[in-house]
Amino acid sequence: MYGYGICNVIPVSLVHNVPNCGYKIHFPAGKVFYATDTNNLNGIVARHYDLYMIEANYEDEEIQRKIAEKQAAGEYAYEMQVLRNHLSKAKCNDFIYKNIGPHGRYVYLHCHVDHESREGERQCAAD
Repeated sequence: MYGYGICNVIPVSLVHNVPNCGYKIHFPAGKVFYATDTNNLNGIVARHYDLYMIEANYEDEEIQRKIAEKQAAGEYAYEMQVLRNHLSKAKCNDFIYKNIGPHGRYVYLHCHVDHESREGERQCAAD
């Protein structure tokens, strides 16, 4: 734990194609969990934090459809890298539901936006 006067910070290792970490941030008024650019949050516990700010990069069904379309067209599917290095909305939700308390809140981060259709903007909003 690192003390910074206004808060204490605990870094947590994340799973990405380059070294990366998330943060458990403890303020006098509450606790925040922040994680983006990760494939999973396995082994990390952040019970009853006040705010979860977590990557929810893609919907599983949608990204699989995009990969299949690109492969059928003989195109490069960068989405294959996304599957290895980023967190799906389902994995994000699973982590939140295992950890959040009755008064906790969450924000989806690092959501993929399909620039052609802008459909990702709708998917990115917290339900």
